[in-house]
Amino acid sequence: MRVLFTSFGARSHVYNQVPLAWALHTAGHQVCLVSQADMAEVLAGTGLHHVVAGPRSDGELDAAGAGAFFENLEFDFTLHRTADMTLEHLQGVFAVFGGLVFPYSASDAVLDDVVRFARHWRPDLVVWDPYTFFGPIAAAACGAAHARLLIGLDFIARMRSVFLGLTAQQPAELRDDPMEEWLTWALGRFGGTFDEQLVTGQWTIDAMPESMRLPVDVDYHSMRYVPYNGSSAIPDWVHEPPKRPRVCVTFGVSNRDSGVDIPDLLSASLDAVAALDVDVVATLNADQLTNVRSIPDNVRVAEYVPLHALLPSCSAVVHHGGIGTFSAARVYGVPQLIVDSRPGNFPDPGFMGSYVSDAGAGFGLSQAEVSPESLRDRIQLLVDDQRYATGAAYLRAEALATPSPNEIVPALERLTAQHRTVT
Repeated sequence: MRVLFTSFGARSHVYNQVPLAWALHTAGHQVCLVSQADMAEVLAGTGLHHVVAGPRSDGELDAAGAGAFFENLEFDFTLHRTADMTLEHLQGVFAVFGGLVFPYSASDAVLDDVVRFARHWRPDLVVWDPYTFFGPIAAAACGAAHARLLIGLDFIARMRSVFLGLTAQQPAELRDDPMEEWLTWALGRFGGTFDEQLVTGQWTIDAMPESMRLPVDVDYHSMRYVPYNGSSAIPDWVHEPPKRPRVCVTFGVSNRDSGVDIPDLLSASLDAVAALDVDVVATLNADQLTNVRSIPDNVRVAEYVPLHALLPSCSAVVHHGGIGTFSAARVYGVPQLIVDSRPGNFPDPGFMGSYVSDAGAGFGLSQAEVSPESLRDRIQLLVDDQRYATGAAYLRAEALATPSPNEIVPALERLTAQHRTVT
């Protein structure tokens, strides 16, 4: 079969799709990746067939612009307690989603290009990033089956579920649905009509732990997270056994690409490890180091090291709650200290902090709790107390018991045959 992957225009989103794309490729299926033109080099680096959609953004849709865009939105997209999600709030959220967020990732030019390519290439299945609604629109326009591949927790489906329940209680004239209005307009350009599966997929592939899954009535299919970090050189020192416990300090490519400024957190993290008997690898670039006061003698700064190469030698990792870092640490059984460094509108790293804490595999800290002392105490515990290594080993075993991307290919073949209308 032919499988088209659609990704939001950010490296971490493309990276999230590559292991499953390669699993389908090695199973003998034809695979193609598509994203905005700004991702051309990233797509080329995957070694897979790929196309780009729309013109290059010239800075308007680049990762830094996207970060600033989401950071300045006034709505909180992370509410998960039903009592917090009022109809008025959710109507506002979906008005922002339908009017700004999704058109931001699917301009008319991008949408036209993706639908045109899909009608030409005729995929049997479209696997789409939750932030790329040009994926299900293209699937509907050419008769393909379609499935979401989550990147993180399913906040969109959770909010949508509560929203639909609250809307059903209203008189017909008050059942305003901005999301349906936008998708109806977008798909109507290609002769289609709205279906709720355009929002949550015909089924959903989820690489997050089942115990973290939000209460939503969606057809989920679990898949093991497999780290993919793009093409990069691996320094020789990574393969040398560390003489002391090795600690990784990283705040991810997403924060770096989107221009999130966290100098206080960086300084606090480096101050925290200065007095510890550990070897630290801090993956920071020149811009991130601009406002850092000093670099301790036990810290090795490396602009970028693939986590799949670095984490197996680490006794602990300090990070920002990025999905890729959290998931890679889980797969490699590394105790985690998760520090909330993201804007309030992003999915809450507190979920991940609670998860590793409940498993005895680490800690979560809010921004208000961050200090050199609080970081130092927790890093020391993660390195010295065997209970955290045991907890992390449990999470690793849990992850490895989940079907790999290769192992879920037969299920995708079966579901595609059930859902596609293309012949």
